[in-house]
Amino acid sequence: MRALLTRRGWAVEVATSVVDALPLLENGPDWVILDLMLPDGDGTDILRKIRAERRRTRVAVTTGSCDSAVLKAVDALQPDLFLMKPISLSHLFEGMDGRP
Repeated sequence: MRALLTRRGWAVEVATSVVDALPLLENGPDWVILDLMLPDGDGTDILRKIRAERRRTRVAVTTGSCDSAVLKAVDALQPDLFLMKPISLSHLFEGMDGRP
């Protein structure tokens, strides 16, 4: 995904855990593509922080979960884009084309 986004002209930074992702928010990214299942925690913690701090960062949430309670909790945090796995790249690009 990094290579595809880079080819579309996006500057991409990658974090594979909550601990790695939180400091990257200080850079004020335009978008975060967020997986809910991270090795050290729940990706909703990152979305919750973005929303609580009223950041302008837009969030695309990706998940393979079919748990309705999880999906409702995420939906309540109002992600800008919600993608079920496997991710349709056309839906991702369509949703992100309205860059801030």
